[in-house]
Amino acid sequence: MSPSPLNNSTSPETLTRPKKKVIIVGAGPVGLLTAIRLGQENISTLLLEKGDVLHKSSRAVVYNPIVLPLLKSFGVLDAVLAAGYLNTRGATWLNIRDEKLAHLAVESDKPGVFGGVLLLGQARLNDILLDEVRKYPSVEIKFGAGCTGVEHVSDSEGGGVRVMTWQRNNALQDITYEASYVVAADGAGSAVRRCLCVPYEGYTWPDWKMLSTHVQYDFAAEKNYDPITAIVDAKDWALILNTGEDAEGRGCKPEDAVWRVSFGEDPSLPSSKEDYMQRATERVGNHVKKGASYKVVSAEPYYLHQRCAAVARKGRVVFAGDALHANNPSGGLGLTTGICDAYSYSNALCRIINGNEPDALLTECAESRRAAFLSTTNPTSIMNFKRDSDSQDKDAVMFRNMFFGRLNNDPGASREVGKKLQGLLLKGFERPEKAGDGRVGKAVEAVAASGAGSFAEGEPLVGNGEVTPRAIGGVKNEDGETHVNGVGGSKVEGAGNGVLPLNEAPRDSIESEVARLKDDMEVVKGLLKKIAGTVGYS
Repeated sequence: MSPSPLNNSTSPETLTRPKKKVIIVGAGPVGLLTAIRLGQENISTLLLEKGDVLHKSSRAVVYNPIVLPLLKSFGVLDAVLAAGYLNTRGATWLNIRDEKLAHLAVESDKPGVFGGVLLLGQARLNDILLDEVRKYPSVEIKFGAGCTGVEHVSDSEGGGVRVMTWQRNNALQDITYEASYVVAADGAGSAVRRCLCVPYEGYTWPDWKMLSTHVQYDFAAEKNYDPITAIVDAKDWALILNTGEDAEGRGCKPEDAVWRVSFGEDPSLPSSKEDYMQRATERVGNHVKKGASYKVVSAEPYYLHQRCAAVARKGRVVFAGDALHANNPSGGLGLTTGICDAYSYSNALCRIINGNEPDALLTECAESRRAAFLSTTNPTSIMNFKRDSDSQDKDAVMFRNMFFGRLNNDPGASREVGKKLQGLLLKGFERPEKAGDGRVGKAVEAVAASGAGSFAEGEPLVGNGEVTPRAIGGVKNEDGETHVNGVGGSKVEGAGNGVLPLNEAPRDSIESEVARLKDDMEVVKGLLKKIAGTVGYS
């Protein structure tokens, strides 16, 4: 019996599989959620993952309240809440002596449903989402299939996109798949983006490398820490979170969970696993009670980026999640923004493929997702990082003091912070809800009803003093398209920022609030300019 092409190591041919409607490259949360929505719509979908199994890295653990109604619309909220820990206490900032600087409460009309910050390791979220994907026969999953090439198919050949993969079978053979559309959700080092020569513009923070550790120590019982606690200090700053998981990544009671302690360090320090563990043990020791017993279970390094793809769509390929954008972890905005990407893109694709709506809808969606990062995620995460790492830049100090002052003196400040994060989802691209179909509904309206923000499509926030957000840190090319270029290069006309600095007391009118914010934004402008100069942009 002659060997099949897949087992014939001498066969030069490249196999081409039957065409799908959509190929998703990358089986992280963004790719898996996109596959779930397409599966619910019975759209033929191929999900390609280069790993032999789902990625088991700790990675993201914080999900802002805006994602909870989105997860509900995907049909996975109950499973996620059962596996994770819903933090309803909010976040607290302390100095190195454990003296409280400020507290951000969770504000919602529906506590326990949308009123909380979800804490759940990304690896466990992936497992839940994969189980859901497997319920839909229209979605095919291929593991061990890394993308090695992408090309658009001419209209004379039927149109669409080809994706070549290198698969770990006996032949290590190239296999090509075709689809009408491709969603690239394959991470910051996206092979799809690189194959299409789309630049990943912005910068990597030059002076910091983050070390993310898992620690067996009950910070809540021993030090009365909130589930999200930031230590603000020039030397020993840290972000400390209850992961809701035990050391093996299994769900557990909050008191039995490992805690994540993340901090920055000099990127030039020795980088062996043993070096990381030794430094992590020493650094974590600065945050536990003197003489207390604790154990660092793991220490994982990663670099900090502020980057965005030059375009969110190229031909029939769209970029989502880290393949589209990357930011530092302060505030938990990275995967939160990626989940918003999955929600918007999958809704738009369903409307185009099953609803016969124009292809231009996908372009609008792609531009909306890139704009959400540039106007909200990027500047907000930069400001969060400067605040939490105790930058002594005079503008950063003024910004921090105003933010903490507002939280401490204005009872409505916490809700206002939540409303400002509405910029993470500028538009949901839902189609008109089908009668009796609860899966494809107006999840964005649920966010508004929950108190997490107003989501009037195409309109700025009303009644909370928001200055209309514009793209931050962009420069326009000859075609008038705005490109992210770090955080410098264009006049800041409004941060679109979840921690926009505010003065001490609330104002009664929208007009006076807007006028006050314009004055405060002068401080933000100065800080952004200095950040840009630090990383070599002007």
